[in-house]
Amino acid sequence: MKIGIITIHKSPNYGACLQCFALYKCLHKMGFSCEVIDLYRPTHQGYKESQKYRPYRAPKQSKMGKIKKWFLGHKNKHYLPSETQKKFNAFNAKIRYSKPYKGIEELYANPPEYNIYITGSDQLWNPTMEFCIEPYFLTFASETAKKISFATSIGISSLVENEQKDFQKWLNNYSSISVRERSAQQLLQTIINKEIQQIPDPTFLLDKTEWKSLMKIPSINKPYILLFTLKTHSILDRYIVQLAKESGYKPVILSLNHPEVQDDNVVVVSNAGPEELLGYITNAQMVITNSFHGTVFSLLLSTKNFFSYIEPSANRGYRIIDLLKLFDLESHILNSTDLDYHSLSRKTINRESVISIIDSERKRSIEYLLTAVNK
Repeated sequence: MKIGIITIHKSPNYGACLQCFALYKCLHKMGFSCEVIDLYRPTHQGYKESQKYRPYRAPKQSKMGKIKKWFLGHKNKHYLPSETQKKFNAFNAKIRYSKPYKGIEELYANPPEYNIYITGSDQLWNPTMEFCIEPYFLTFASETAKKISFATSIGISSLVENEQKDFQKWLNNYSSISVRERSAQQLLQTIINKEIQQIPDPTFLLDKTEWKSLMKIPSINKPYILLFTLKTHSILDRYIVQLAKESGYKPVILSLNHPEVQDDNVVVVSNAGPEELLGYITNAQMVITNSFHGTVFSLLLSTKNFFSYIEPSANRGYRIIDLLKLFDLESHILNSTDLDYHSLSRKTINRESVISIIDSERKRSIEYLLTAVNK
């Protein structure tokens, strides 16, 4: 049985790399021969843009922007510094890949052949992505091929009419469909007459022991509070410094390409790889994050305490809200930075309950995967 996975992979993003690894690793442990389809996206060097396969809601580009793009080629702001990229490359090398497809035309011209195709997780079906999402509905595979969706995310709460029609057409070829969020389940259920299951993020497929076997321990010899953000966030930068002063812990900021902070007491980690991120989250006294996967790993790795910050204007915050509702931890959602350290520390976590729910969700996910593959 040979399985091909299409997902967000080799990405300059911790969560994307970790969720890709988790699904691949789980299938490999089950005894399947599997690989990730190496379809390039705009974040990959050598990516070939398509005039035919365009993003649904690509932002309009000014004439000056087009001229700059022509001069600069596909130089992308998401490329990582070489030291950091080496760490991501080393982690991504734990996965087996198909031959590379530098553009969507290459994929359709000579698609890889498998017994089963799986649409992996992450926001593959989000129409606001900067790349065309059509191939992530496995439209390049034969209509008779078995197609499965595992915990795929849409990332938004509604679809316009043409998106609904395309989603309906593409999803009718799936034998099993699961999505990551309840809201996505409800949305798709209004579009197609098929069973839609809700399954947690693939990172839940691996247990704490497996994740800890990968992690690298940070070389900080003092207790610390960790701020993990997807990009520089000045409000949270100031908040972590405040919390550190109130608690007496060391403030540590982990964020890719984060500029240095003008405070000698603050440790800025801007070049960590995925395995180092796991270590920083595990050993923290408290984690403050605005990342979905930062929240996930705070749960999976039994961080002593954590809080997820959602800005009032954030349109993707429901992913974190859905997740924390499952664990009855809505009190660990922050919509402002008004609470001091002692107010936060009084909001405790029932670890026995969290572990029980994680175990139950893992069992449910594995059962779905085995049923979908074997039916």
